[in-house]
Amino acid sequence: MKKNRTSLKIGNSVRVKEGMPYPDLKDLCIGGWQGRVSEIGEDDNSSGLICIRWDSITLKNIITRSAIWRLLTRIPQTINP
Repeated sequence: MKKNRTSLKIGNSVRVKEGMPYPDLKDLCIGGWQGRVSEIGEDDNSSGLICIRWDSITLKNIITRSAIWRLLTRIPQTINP
């Protein structure tokens, strides 16, 4: 079993770094979005992944019609504790 490569824990509050695009939609900037860590794991390539449940402030500010409720992204490059 690999050692967890992050100090983040489930329930931690996090904020996406400014200027970060959504991994699958490069033209959608999610910098400043915030929420709580709900899952920590790895993808098929053993890269670290984190799932974030967006908070009410972020959800109210999402302008896109198809709101992205969860984000799986690499750790630790895209978020700050």
